[in-house]
Amino acid sequence: MVDGSSPHRDARQGGGEATGGSRREPHHLRRAIVRDLRGPDSYLPILLLSVGVMLSFPLAGLSQLLFGFVTLPMTLGIVHLAFRRMPVPTRTKHIVLALCIVGTLAAITASVADEAGATAGRLPTVVSSMAFGLLLVLTLPAITARALQHRRVTLNTLAAALSAYLIIGLFFSTFYRFLDAIGGGGFFAQTTHPNYGDFQYFSFVTLTTTGFGDLTAATAPGRAAVIAEALIGQVFLVTMVARVVSNLGQQIHPSLRAPDGGDRTTPEPGE
Repeated sequence: MVDGSSPHRDARQGGGEATGGSRREPHHLRRAIVRDLRGPDSYLPILLLSVGVMLSFPLAGLSQLLFGFVTLPMTLGIVHLAFRRMPVPTRTKHIVLALCIVGTLAAITASVADEAGATAGRLPTVVSSMAFGLLLVLTLPAITARALQHRRVTLNTLAAALSAYLIIGLFFSTFYRFLDAIGGGGFFAQTTHPNYGDFQYFSFVTLTTTGFGDLTAATAPGRAAVIAEALIGQVFLVTMVARVVSNLGQQIHPSLRAPDGGDRTTPEPGE
């Protein structure tokens, strides 16, 4: 018998399968990206909230109440989502909850006092700055440690790295506000009555080493903090963020992941 198949038809069928496979690849890739960024371990919401806090802070100069009722909830959302993605001891959760409550009450009190022009808002500003500064300090390692547990460098890992980078700027803006409050004002050489937006603007200008010069630190502690932020920001950018971008799509070697990094990427002999 003569086989009814022909080389040409087989080639066409093979080409069709290859074409179908190539057509399916972008679809699977899109589904993988969406699943990665929308899953329970996604850091995209944290990144979006960080961007929202960064952009809403300058608007707080128009109204101090905007900080207490818009920026503040987004900051609490960052802390909540970060610790929800990282298993932490119960004691740490209680500490974080206490800092959130104290910081929120103090921040709202300070915002209302500043809006009314009262000078009694300095102490609540000190307390809220300390509370949220500690929260951001605890959030930063929680995000970076969880990102290092990923088996593969994905867009979700990049979102975690960028979130951590923005949180560095958010922390230093809070720290600058703390230094200004305990020093009775005078943190900036150009103004004695800075608002929340001034500290945020100054922090990210320093973090990115842009240095426009319209606002400069006038005190020795402030200048020391500026040097620290510039160094930390650049080191983090050229190491953590740059490495994630350069290895996007690659698997992380098991020896480089955190100890509780989940499933192994390579099977053991005999598996």
